Amino acid sequence: MHNAWITLLLLSFTGCLELPDAPVRLPEADAAADARARPLPRAVFVEVRDHNGVAHVRHESPTWPRIRLTGDGIFTDASLAVLVEDMSADALRADLGSPSLDARTRAFVVDTARLLDGGDIVLEPRRHLSRGAHYLVGLDPDALDDDAEAYVTELIVSTEATAGAWAVESWPADGTFGVPSSLPLLAVRFDGSLALGPDSLVLEGPGGVVAGTAAPVSCVTLGFGPGSCIAVRPGATLAHGAPYTLRVDDRVIDRTGAPAGPFIAEFVTAEAPPAEVQFVGVTCAIDEEALGPACVLVDDQRISLHVAATGPARFFVTGGGRSDAVVAPRGAARLTLEGLPAGTMVTVELRLVDLVLRERVHSFEVATTPPLAPLSITEVRADPSGPEPAQEYVEVLNSGAMPLDLAGFWLADREDREGDVVPRSVVVPAGGRVLLVADGFDPRHPADAPVPAGVPLARLGTSLASGGLSNAGEALFLRDAEGHRVSAAPKTTTGAGQCLVRRSGAGRDGRRGDVDAFVVGPCTPGREP
Repeated sequence: MHNAWITLLLLSFTGCLELPDAPVRLPEADAAADARARPLPRAVFVEVRDHNGVAHVRHESPTWPRIRLTGDGIFTDASLAVLVEDMSADALRADLGSPSLDARTRAFVVDTARLLDGGDIVLEPRRHLSRGAHYLVGLDPDALDDDAEAYVTELIVSTEATAGAWAVESWPADGTFGVPSSLPLLAVRFDGSLALGPDSLVLEGPGGVVAGTAAPVSCVTLGFGPGSCIAVRPGATLAHGAPYTLRVDDRVIDRTGAPAGPFIAEFVTAEAPPAEVQFVGVTCAIDEEALGPACVLVDDQRISLHVAATGPARFFVTGGGRSDAVVAPRGAARLTLEGLPAGTMVTVELRLVDLVLRERVHSFEVATTPPLAPLSITEVRADPSGPEPAQEYVEVLNSGAMPLDLAGFWLADREDREGDVVPRSVVVPAGGRVLLVADGFDPRHPADAPVPAGVPLARLGTSLASGGLSNAGEALFLRDAEGHRVSAAPKTTTGAGQCLVRRSGAGRDGRRGDVDAFVVGPCTPGREP
């Protein structure tokens, strides 16, 4: 009985107390618990969209993509995803499996916002990607199910103008000093198509925004390369000796909905009206001819001009039904008339336009050469792993339909010297390759990529060019026995054991030796890369 009364008393006392409520489970906690309950993905799917939300295939990406990674499970850590440029898939896959990214890999990483969105990973680059460039999207194995390997897939940016646009250059150029105050026109070139925003291009001076009109204009008319251009025409003369800013804000939108700015070009006007810009003489290479104010390089397909002026200028050239134009902020330019027939006389007109639209015009006649040897410098090893300069080489391809004898051809590392001559007969079969090498070159040296036994070697002396090829890279010129330039390669540093390699399809004649026609890659002497 005594125990019963105690129990009743305790129950009555408990009823008078305020007990805490049961814990409330928040929705966020439910979501987190649900995420932990769901498995990590094993399969990964990549979706690429532009800023308008339009889907694109991975091999035709917009220049400023939004990349969504989804899977058959749920991602829990966005930091395990990465976007890299110009790197091999095997190298990235191997590095993703290590505890941390190698310093060499980090050098290729694109600055990217990485977000979790409903169990997906969203990658948003903080800038436009390069047109035509190859990128890799990678996932660390820790982002995936326990026994899954690192995930790597390729992303290729479209070269189409509609894939995006970014402000890339202006007239006057950023940093120009001594601009005439009577400037009639300013312009900005974007490297793709715009959707809207000309009013977002403004000119600012000491007194604020300068009144004027902004409107689209043809880039070709201005002398720029391809893209979209917006011109500003000031409504009044600018102040003398004053700083000005041509500004593009992020309200300028490209066709994919991405911002085409911001962009700023600053310039300073002259204290007094500057002198008229004129042509100035330039030093010609040994295979160029001085015609009027230009140094002219002629072959069987093109006429190339090297010109210069006393100040900022826009150059235009026409001839043989062809044309070219260059905006030259520093006054120097190279122009080319492409696709001309061999052995044809061409009347060339060269025109210079300065900042206030004053013009200088020169005309001359020049003939293209008869057909030249279809030879291209396709690979250069300037920094071998083996002994230097003995193991250096220059690979030359015969892209013609007939064998060619290299006897009498010259290889030089300067425009103003003949270089080393091929002293004896070395026949290159149609479609075949030859290596120009030093006398001490060993095709089987164990430190370097082996040379197939059937590849001809043309030995030019104790070393190539001026005492060997510089490890820092140097321009190379291949000329025939008559002194005509048949091919060239640009100055580019490759690193030990690597080669400068002509891109596939980048102009088999290769006479201009443009930097963008080559890449740095593995050496494959005598073989197709």
